[in-house]
Amino acid sequence: MLQITFLLLLVIVFIAGFIFLLFRTIFLVITVEGASMLPLLQHGDRLLVLRHFGIRQLRKGEVVIIKPPAEIQKGFASGEPAQVYYVKRLVALAGETVTDTLPVSLQAKMPVTREAEGQVEPRLKSWQVPAKHIFVCGDNRQNSLDSRTWGPLPQRSIVGIMLRKLAPSRNATYAKVSTRLEAVPSANFLPPGTPAPAFSAATVNGEICELATYAGKPLVLFFIASERLSRLFIPNYATLARQIAGQSNPAILFACGVELAQAQALVEEFQIEVPVLVTPRATHSLFHDYKIIGTPCYCLIDAQGRLKRDGFLSSGSPQPNRRLSPI
Repeated sequence: MLQITFLLLLVIVFIAGFIFLLFRTIFLVITVEGASMLPLLQHGDRLLVLRHFGIRQLRKGEVVIIKPPAEIQKGFASGEPAQVYYVKRLVALAGETVTDTLPVSLQAKMPVTREAEGQVEPRLKSWQVPAKHIFVCGDNRQNSLDSRTWGPLPQRSIVGIMLRKLAPSRNATYAKVSTRLEAVPSANFLPPGTPAPAFSAATVNGEICELATYAGKPLVLFFIASERLSRLFIPNYATLARQIAGQSNPAILFACGVELAQAQALVEEFQIEVPVLVTPRATHSLFHDYKIIGTPCYCLIDAQGRLKRDGFLSSGSPQPNRRLSPI
């Protein structure tokens, strides 16, 4: 009887192990970082992904998980996870032509043309997708590193296809996720020690605020929008600022990447008592100048006006951007 029970237990363990290995072979569970797929996917969303083995035919419009090009991977600093993935939408297949708006970082290198006085022509470019290649873009075009920068990618770059979003995990922590998404190489960020870009912007009260105002003291600059994760951390911003700066009374400033009415609504909702800059991505250069790829996040500027540390804010706690400044 004991022998039968033991054999039955071994069979159950074997079957459970087989199912687990089969699941790991066929599926991935990954956590999104960044904002390139807003509004569909938000920073912190967990995804169930079907691994792509090249058997299933690809369809335009699918959300895919890809490996970045080899030259991009070389830009990652030492200490990064062995593999970094991106989540994007498949917008074109082999043989198709894509015309889209260039990313802001490339627009600055293009000559400005005008259709008529005072009207700037959209900076568009066309790409021809070669055989066995794909073209991918983030839904949030203003905040996405994708094929508009890289060009078409080989189909073998696809790791998997998103099946669905999963419920949030109470035990998930970004620091422990090895297949992180939206990790951008250090070449696309301001490195530590870089002089913080000067800025001048109006607050929600109409006052003009400049970086020079904070000369001689550490400044924690929070970048936010009106999305869910920004709202999660705002109530604890003072405590987080002290934690980030490592001192009891740092200067605090918000940069809000939305229009005035939305920024005012956030101030009223959370009773924010520090200055809140109105810096919409479409009309103000602050987010671009600081190479911000997603919200909520932070930058710590030291008393000498140099970038010391930055990273995402996740579930109310700062997560360091290890490509820039390990904590």
